[in-house]
Amino acid sequence: MPRARPTRKKPKIQRGPAASLPGKLWGAWTKHLLATGPTWVWVAVVLTHILCCRITEVLRLQKQDFDWKRRCVTIRPLKRQPQASQVKKKHIL
Repeated sequence: MPRARPTRKKPKIQRGPAASLPGKLWGAWTKHLLATGPTWVWVAVVLTHILCCRITEVLRLQKQDFDWKRRCVTIRPLKRQPQASQVKKKHIL
C-alpha cells in the first residue's frame, strides 16, 4: 500500500482588529447600506456600532434580550465568553 504524503499546515493569519471608519465615511457607509441593502442589514450594522459588539452577537439578539425599562441589552455568550449586559444612555435606547 502506498504511503500517504505528508501535508504541511498553512500558517494561521493573524488579522487583528478591524479598522474603523472615521466620521464622514461611517455616515456615507450607513447611508449606502440604507439606500441599497435590506433594512435589517442597516439595523444590524447600527446596533453593532451602538452596542460595541460583533455582528454575530447582534444577529443572535432576540426580543427578550432588550429590557426597555432598565435600558439594558443582554448579549448572550459567544465562543466561550461570559454573558454581558450593556446599559446604554437614555438617548440611545
